[in-house]
Amino acid sequence: MAGVVAVIVLILGGLYWLGQQPDPPPPGPTPTNSTSSATTPPTTPPATTPATPTLPPLRAVEPFSALRGTAVIDGDTGDWPWSTFVDSEQVVFGDAGGVIGRTQLMWDDEALYFYTEVTDDHLAYSTAAKRGQLWQGDGFTLELGPSVDGLSGTSKLRPVDGHYLFALNERSNEVRTGVNRPTSRRNTFEAGPATPGLEAVSTLTPTGYTIEGKIPWKVTGLNRITAGARLGANLNISDRAATPGRLGALISSNPQRSAATQPFPAYWQTLILQG
Repeated sequence: MAGVVAVIVLILGGLYWLGQQPDPPPPGPTPTNSTSSATTPPTTPPATTPATPTLPPLRAVEPFSALRGTAVIDGDTGDWPWSTFVDSEQVVFGDAGGVIGRTQLMWDDEALYFYTEVTDDHLAYSTAAKRGQLWQGDGFTLELGPSVDGLSGTSKLRPVDGHYLFALNERSNEVRTGVNRPTSRRNTFEAGPATPGLEAVSTLTPTGYTIEGKIPWKVTGLNRITAGARLGANLNISDRAATPGRLGALISSNPQRSAATQPFPAYWQTLILQG
């Protein structure tokens, strides 16, 4: 019996010793000319370089239209036809918490006009000191540029592409506005110069707010503005996070819209100017 106990003690002692040893080094090539019996110290595997993010497959997205007409930017909707709305209900960033929007568009020889209704039960105004960061607060934004027909998925931003920002203003119904333009590398947007000519007013409603606005064509730099023209665009609703200075959610008309695809206009939708 004493012999059996001794054997068990030896086995347990060996297992404890093994449990205290470091993990063995990762497997590698067997040395071919070493005569030393010394144990090679463990090596740290090289750091792995993160893979470059890949863009999603490019898909066809439903186009939308702007009717020919002119709106006075005063918050009165009597000059809108109320016949065509584009829904912004695709949550492409964050948690929208039920925030959605819908937008009407009109155009004439002078400008593109929009009227957006937003359902949002908790308004959070932009605190951004810089115009280029107005998207951090509650409001309406849109990308707008030339036609995206025929672009490859990796085609970069064009010089006249713009990200137009319209943020609620806590102190008045005069909306804060700004335009972000492509960087010199055309791989993202940055704050552009002051942009006179943009107009917008907001109205608070029992379920959220509305914004009515005007973007003159001379501000966009776009040309060939005629009936039937095809432009690239996305219609987005920004919802501020509880923490000022942070975006809580982005809700878009375009299910392909994301931070990754924004600088690649082939992923934008098509806006058709109807006669």
